[in-house]
Amino acid sequence: MTDSHRPPDDTPLSQALNAMRWMAALAVVVTHLDNRIFEPHAAPGGLSGYYLWLFSVGFAHKAVILFFVMSGWLVGGKILKEAISGGNVDLPRYFFDRLSRLWIVLLPAVALTYVLDGLGYGLAAGPAIYENAEPNRTPAVLACNVLFLQTVTCPEIGTNGALWSLANEFWYYVLWPLLLAPLMRFKGARFRWGLFLVGGALCAALLFQRFGTYNVVPYFTIWAIGAFARVLPVPMMRSPAIPAGLLVAFLVGTRVLVRSEMLDTPLRTFLFDLVTALLTANVLVTLNHWKGTLPRIFRLRVHQFLAERSYSLYAIHTPLIMFACALLQSQFGLGWKMEQDDPRVWAVLAGVLMFVVLSTWAFAAMTEVRTAQIKRSLRGMWPAPREIARA
Repeated sequence: MTDSHRPPDDTPLSQALNAMRWMAALAVVVTHLDNRIFEPHAAPGGLSGYYLWLFSVGFAHKAVILFFVMSGWLVGGKILKEAISGGNVDLPRYFFDRLSRLWIVLLPAVALTYVLDGLGYGLAAGPAIYENAEPNRTPAVLACNVLFLQTVTCPEIGTNGALWSLANEFWYYVLWPLLLAPLMRFKGARFRWGLFLVGGALCAALLFQRFGTYNVVPYFTIWAIGAFARVLPVPMMRSPAIPAGLLVAFLVGTRVLVRSEMLDTPLRTFLFDLVTALLTANVLVTLNHWKGTLPRIFRLRVHQFLAERSYSLYAIHTPLIMFACALLQSQFGLGWKMEQDDPRVWAVLAGVLMFVVLSTWAFAAMTEVRTAQIKRSLRGMWPAPREIARA
C-alpha cells in the first residue's frame, strides 16, 4: 500500500499488484461507510439486498492482510534479496526511502484529520457523532501519530482509526533490516550482530502491543511471508489462475460460512489470516515467474492510476467520511446511522463516497503522486544517504 519499490508497470505481477492495492483500499472504505451511514444490522433493499450489502462490506479485515503481504513482498523482499545475495545493503538510504514515503502522506493526513475533526465537532450534530474521538484530538496525540506510536503508546488521532496499520508497517520496516543485519555486508560482524540484538529487543518491547486482534509482532509473520515469498526460486503452480482462484474461493468461502463467534479469539483470527497470507503469497510467487499475459481487464491503465492514490485513500478516508456525515446530519438530518427503509440512504452513500474519492484525488495530487519529486527535493537538502554511509 505504501511502497514505491514496484516492478515495471507492464509486468503481470505489477498489473495484479496495482489492482489488488486499490481494490483492497476500497474494501476498507466501503466497510467504514457502512459502519457510519447505516444502523447496525440494517437490511437495505429488502432481504436479498441485505445479504448482498453485508457480503460486500465484510472484507476490510482481509484487505489489511493483503496490504501486509504486498508490503512485505515489495519492501521486505527487496532487502532480503540484497542481503542473501551478499550485496552491500545501504541502510541509511533504506530508512530514508521508507520514512519519506510514509511521511509524505502521513504528515498531511494527520494534519487534515486534526482540522476536519475540529470542524466536524463544531457542527450541530458534531458532539454526538464525534463523542468517542474528541479526547484523542490533542497536540500530544498528533505528535505521537507522526512518530508511528499510535496503538503503542497512544490512540490513533481523532477519528482516523485506520492509521493503526501504518504504525505496524513502520515497525516492520524497522525490524526487518535489523533482524537481517547478520546476513549483510557492511561494517564489522560485531556491529551487525548488535543491530540484530536491537531488533530482538524491539520485538520483545512490541510483543504485547496490538490493535484489536492485530498483535504487532505476530502479524510481523504475515508481513514476512510476503518478503520470503519474493525470494522463492520456483513457484508451486505454473499458471496464476489456480492460486488466484484458491485465494478468491477462500475469501468468499470464509465470508459466507465463517461466523463471528468462530473468530472469538486472537489465535483463531490469526490462523485464518495466516491462510489468507499464504494464499496471497502463492499468487504473487506464481505471477513473478509467469511468462504469460493477464486478461485485458487487468492491463487497463486505470489500475495504476488508482493504485498510485490508494495510500492516500486509506490514510484520509475516515475523517472525510465523518466530516461528511456530520455536515449532512447537521444540515439535513440524515447521513448518520440511517434506517434501512429510508429511500435516501443509497443517495447519501453514493454522495459521501464521491466526496471521499474526489477529496482523495486532490490530496494525492499534492502528496502521494509527487512522491518521487518530493524525495528528490529532500535529498537535495543534505548529503545523499550513500555519502552519509561513507562518512
